[in-house]
Amino acid sequence: MAQPGQQDDKDAEIEKLKKLLAEKDEKIKTMEEAANSKDDDNNTTMGGTTEGGNNNDENESKMPPKTDVTLSLRGIPEYDQYPYSKKVDRFYFMASVKAPYFRSEQRAPIDLVAVVDESGSMSGDRIKLVKETVQFIIKNLESGDRFGIIGYSSGSRTVLPLTKMDDKGKKKAQSLATNLRASGGTALCAGLVDGVNMMKNRKFKNDVASVMILTDGQANQGPTSASQIIACVRSGKVSGSGGGHIGYGGYGGYGRGPPPMIQNNYNNNMYPSPMQYQQQQQIQGLPNLGMKAKSTKKNKRMQQKPKQQLQGIPPPQPQYQQQMPMQFQQQQMPMYPQQGQQQQGYGQAPMMQQMQGYQAQGQMPQLHSLSSMQGQGQGQTTSTKPVKDMIEDEKEEPGKGKEIKLKDELPCTINTFGFGSGHNASLLEAIAESGRGMYAFIESTDMIADTFAECLGGLVSIIGQDLKIKVEALNNVEITKCLSSGYTMTVTKPKKIHTVSINNLQSEENRDLIFQLKMPAINAKKEKDPIVQLSIQYKNVVLDKNQTLSNVVCINRIEGTQIGERNMELDVQYNRVLAADAMDSADQLANSGKLEEARKVLSSAQDHIKKSKSNKNPFSVNLVNDIQLVQNNMQSNQQYQQQGGKMLKMNKKSHQMQRSVQSSNYQSQSAYCNSSKSMMQQRFQSYK
Repeated sequence: MAQPGQQDDKDAEIEKLKKLLAEKDEKIKTMEEAANSKDDDNNTTMGGTTEGGNNNDENESKMPPKTDVTLSLRGIPEYDQYPYSKKVDRFYFMASVKAPYFRSEQRAPIDLVAVVDESGSMSGDRIKLVKETVQFIIKNLESGDRFGIIGYSSGSRTVLPLTKMDDKGKKKAQSLATNLRASGGTALCAGLVDGVNMMKNRKFKNDVASVMILTDGQANQGPTSASQIIACVRSGKVSGSGGGHIGYGGYGGYGRGPPPMIQNNYNNNMYPSPMQYQQQQQIQGLPNLGMKAKSTKKNKRMQQKPKQQLQGIPPPQPQYQQQMPMQFQQQQMPMYPQQGQQQQGYGQAPMMQQMQGYQAQGQMPQLHSLSSMQGQGQGQTTSTKPVKDMIEDEKEEPGKGKEIKLKDELPCTINTFGFGSGHNASLLEAIAESGRGMYAFIESTDMIADTFAECLGGLVSIIGQDLKIKVEALNNVEITKCLSSGYTMTVTKPKKIHTVSINNLQSEENRDLIFQLKMPAINAKKEKDPIVQLSIQYKNVVLDKNQTLSNVVCINRIEGTQIGERNMELDVQYNRVLAADAMDSADQLANSGKLEEARKVLSSAQDHIKKSKSNKNPFSVNLVNDIQLVQNNMQSNQQYQQQGGKMLKMNKKSHQMQRSVQSSNYQSQSAYCNSSKSMMQQRFQSYK
């Protein structure tokens, strides 16, 4: 029997334990509430916008501070186990980098310039809604941000110089933004050059910088072709053929040229010389703006860049062939056969022909055009050479993969917005491609604000910038392709070391890069057999420091012949890559008048996704539905030109980059829409 003193001690000990348990229960409750709040945000993100105005703002205010804003890096093999006695020539591997969620008050400050079309066709509701959108942007920028406005019509004018968005700056910006008007022609080149020059001329530079340009028509003043406009943007000069620059504040009426008394207000920059202008006219491709030239010996042999090309004179066509948007590459090897190459009745490519056979065997069909392409150090998009030839060339001259930064590399991204059915989508896509940005098709006035808000929400949520993802095949494993297109790639060592460059990564975004590997048989079973070493270097703009991550990816080499289950994540992303590639090929076919073949290419991609392992995954389901939505707007050549082609270009780029531009209209894009974008869209609904 316990003595009275001993009993008191036990009671005290019990009370102490109860108190500790109560404290732990309280902590657990707090953590659960925080987790539920974050889940609510994520649910809103995946579903696009929801009713309720500022629900995201309220949830955000309840969340605890988020201090860990480091990216994560994973390597995902197609199978986590594979027979040791089997070699395989087509083993897929995915390098996956993900940005975490972070609270907006921790974000990096941004420099933003809006380049607004003030031509006569923007009159009425269009210019009114643009004004409202600009006012919304001003309201939602913070004191560390800076904002500028360029207006362009028959010339261009600075409406607002790059101004700090503190209280004083916001009042100034709000007042001047009301002066946007609609009259005159469309000197898009002059406006864009002024917008980018505003970034180039900064003495102090925020890490995140972007130009947003909106137009509803065709460029008809000054330079009008993609190659000319991009060259002007790159050099910072514009030709004087009908469109010029107007000083701060501008003047009324615009007209074709300035009145004589204010002629000096123009910046009458011309092309360097008539001979250089003629050389530019002869160039068949597009300049590689903002991209990084590679100095592998093979690239040197193909490009032969003279010294003056680093001083603003556009280089010859072979360089551009590797980094221009696909629809401008007239000589590339298509994934889907062109005229005279039809097979099985309607022009299926080998990939599509192989689909059913591979599906029956539980394998993935092979993508032939995405990076047969990039996989051997060919820059950003595609190559005219078959994979075998490219590998043989680089075997002879492997090179060192050193990067050269061009003297006139762009100081910002360029995001383009085409309003209505009359704009030149190919031009805006090319400008966005050269500016490492996105192209958005705004079909109606009620989509203007939502699309701009989504872009702004992404810009203010950037975490990582200048990402370099290095994939190194270990032991006797070889890299034969990179299937993911749209990025710049450096091959340091053919078949062994490939590095993909990514401009930036926004909060909660993923970049999933799929590679094709060749794996040998080995002598005996082995657990954790290393196949790839991954690493990433990038600047964390939230923490303002450079960071490096790395890991080694292994699989189990087992006895017998049984192959494990294909990884579901990789299968989903394979469907995404295949869909983006099909959209690009369909766009090329439709542009050349082969609309029926283009629709069949899209249908074949849908059929593959429906039969894939991940066919019931919500993203795969939405992807099939959105491809159908695009197809429904390609029933005639006129409909394709007015809607379907613009939808194809926008969605292709969205799925290549895994970045949403219009998630409220396309369910598959909602998978890329982060909390910041959803919150910004909801704020605008409340603002209106």
